[in-house]
Amino acid sequence: MNVLIAYDINVERHGELKEELLDSGFFNAWTDSDNVKHDLPNTTLWIPNMIDVAQARSIYKAAVETVNRGGNPDDTIETTKFVAVNAVSFLGAPSNNNS
Repeated sequence: MNVLIAYDINVERHGELKEELLDSGFFNAWTDSDNVKHDLPNTTLWIPNMIDVAQARSIYKAAVETVNRGGNPDDTIETTKFVAVNAVSFLGAPSNNNS
């Protein structure tokens, strides 16, 4: 199943966390059947081929732990909001960089 996640964190380390999540198999965009790319909002990602939403949450938690290991203890990432849902179909505005 495809799983869509959205999250908020307590510190300004969004770029580091997003990069780790993308390296872990998440995507920040999708391409529709007309080959049009659609970007997701900044702290929203999706991942394919999950057994369930808990598997996606586990990958997210592991990414947070990885980023925290490489950072300043005063800037430890804590998740303040998180949701994971089964994403059956996607619909959205086209990305600005479609050509």
